[in-house]
Amino acid sequence: MSTIKENIANNIAELRKMNHMTQQDLAEKLNYTDKAISKWERGESTPDIESLSALAKMFNLTVDDLLNETFDKEQTLRKEKIRLSKSISKIALGVLTIWLIGTVVFVYNVIRNNIPNGLWMSFIWPIPASSLLVAIVAFLRKYKMVISIAASITLWTGLMAIFLQILVMGGNIWIIFLVGVPLQAIIIITYWINSEGK
Repeated sequence: MSTIKENIANNIAELRKMNHMTQQDLAEKLNYTDKAISKWERGESTPDIESLSALAKMFNLTVDDLLNETFDKEQTLRKEKIRLSKSISKIALGVLTIWLIGTVVFVYNVIRNNIPNGLWMSFIWPIPASSLLVAIVAFLRKYKMVISIAASITLWTGLMAIFLQILVMGGNIWIIFLVGVPLQAIIIITYWINSEGK
């Protein structure tokens, strides 16, 4: 028979892993250090009642669930999958809205017989805008790898959109892509630094 302290330790560690979080990720959400989370998971100390309440809320459980030896892990996984699918649905809705705006701009100009040179750019600008939206949502959810990938896509498609827009207007500034090299290096290094300790 486990003690309450052991139950809390095991449940925090398991819930954190089920939600693909590092100790540092959990610590940031609770305004603690990763060392405190580590002590909780080893059973060397226990969170105070406010932290237990915050943990329960974060993982869609009750404080009683955190204290017990067993809680409904399947139900917790189901809730997490539902939360994730809702997040994905919201991202998809945002991306579709961006593409709808690009399509409306294109159709509006065609209907008015106002077909400027480079009207097709209405379908280029939504690419970096969509990836920027994904990067912002990933940042808010702390999905580090998704942030890195979406930021890279935003960077290069944004530079491509700027290049093509200027090309349509008669200019040629291919050299703009050189700006992307150090920016991409910053994205990679930032991801690498933030991934330490996983």
